[in-house]
This record gives sequence, structure tokens and C-alpha cells, in this order.
Amino acid sequence: YPVIIIGFMIVTALLLVIFVLPQLTAMFNELGAPVPRMTVYLQIVGGFIVAYPYQLIAALLVLIVVFMLLMRIGI
Repeated sequence: YPVIIIGFMIVTALLLVIFVLPQLTAMFNELGAPVPRMTVYLQIVGGFIVAYPYQLIAALLVLIVVFMLLMRIGI
């Protein structure tokens, strides 16, 4: 059950960073207000996720396989 909740939290965070954050940034720019530093950092992360989705999925799969192998040998 906790795994399902954490999975939904991750998916929700990704959707917010990919779809909602760019609209929020556009609103800040239209108002001429400075964009908060944390928002800029999230923009960078969102841009990276959008630019390299297949590489991130591959890296995640590699990490999962390595973790499973380490757990199997008892480290």
C-alpha cells in the first residue's frame, strides 16, 4: 500500500513539474515579476525530464536491477 501512495506522489510531482510549472512561469513573466529561485530550479529539472525521458527511464531501470542484484547477494 505505501508503494502505491509513493508512486502516485511521484507521478503527481512529475505532472506538476512538466505541465503546470511552465504555465506558472509564463504568468510570472507576463506580470514582470521575478521568478522565485526554487521555481527556476524546478524549471531546470522539468526541462531535463522533458528533454531526456528515455535516458531517465533507462537509468531508473538500471538502478532497479542493480538494487535487486545487490539485495540478492546480501549487500
